[in-house]
Amino acid sequence: FQAEDGIRDIGVTGVQTCALPIYQLASWNREVETRRGWQWGCVVDRGMMQLDTALGLSSAQHDAIRQLLVERPVRIGATQLRQHGGHFIPFVVKYALSQVDQKRLKHIVSDRQWRALSQSIQQGKGMAQHLKLQKVILE
Repeated sequence: FQAEDGIRDIGVTGVQTCALPIYQLASWNREVETRRGWQWGCVVDRGMMQLDTALGLSSAQHDAIRQLLVERPVRIGATQLRQHGGHFIPFVVKYALSQVDQKRLKHIVSDRQWRALSQSIQQGKGMAQHLKLQKVILE
């Protein structure tokens, strides 16, 4: 058996631990990664709503940008994100956009959309330090 640290959550006092047989550890790690991917996808979907409105994205543009974001997930503190009522989500997504291949991103949108998107990306970069201090971004 190998002891694994539990996950801190708002409703839990202290850290709960559990013992997993070593053969189950790989399965547990896969499940954790699957859940992180799902959580990141939900954050991207919520953040994309604001971008859709601001940029007037077509369905194809929305899907292409979403795919870029999902391909390069940002580690997030899901509990901290919930504690802040989700109002950091658009900034997390704007920050994440600064981390994707800018040439690929620029190719997806029009020049007008790119100018607006560039400003949004700068907002995300500007919020990065604050998001990290709040443990919303875990990089």
